[in-house]
Amino acid sequence: MAQKLLKRTPRKVAPKKAPVEGPKKVVLVGTYKGKQLERWPGYYNYPIEAGSRERGIGNGRAFSMKPMSAETPFARVNELWLFHGAKAGRFYSAAYVGTFTRDELKEKFGYPATGKAHGERYALYKTSATEIYNPASGLAEAVIVRAADFATAPKVRKQIKAYLESSDRNDPVAAKLVPNILTQVPREVLRVCEAA
Repeated sequence: MAQKLLKRTPRKVAPKKAPVEGPKKVVLVGTYKGKQLERWPGYYNYPIEAGSRERGIGNGRAFSMKPMSAETPFARVNELWLFHGAKAGRFYSAAYVGTFTRDELKEKFGYPATGKAHGERYALYKTSATEIYNPASGLAEAVIVRAADFATAPKVRKQIKAYLESSDRNDPVAAKLVPNILTQVPREVLRVCEAA
């Protein structure tokens, strides 16, 4: 009795994703207070604490890029996500102007600073409003965030850092302390610095 030949089913191959056109986003997450953005429209000054390094953000370990660019990471930032606490954010395209002290900002740009200084120096960006993209789209090379922007207690900062870097992000307490959009950023592009 002749055996029937089995028909070979062609293997399905998933379609390749189209490569992302143009430079990827390097996002710097920051915070603002009160009417800060309205008082100085078109600019944002990111505070850099004493002891921070130009090659890094925060404590110098938050921005790890391979290979490390000859430019400072501050100069590579092309998008800003700014939050008032953990509330809804404002999103801007960013062009790096330079790094300045507070006095230099006042002298060169008329920065209307009031109250206590929040850093030794500031990375200054020229900004324009932009639409937020899907954080999981693969468009980002790095999303940099300081846990210290969302908590003052060292223990809580460590909790936020561990939460954002975890694979399951299953900490309801920490989830309430950070903007929801940060939980949508893939772990491999998120750079979290515990301290300022």
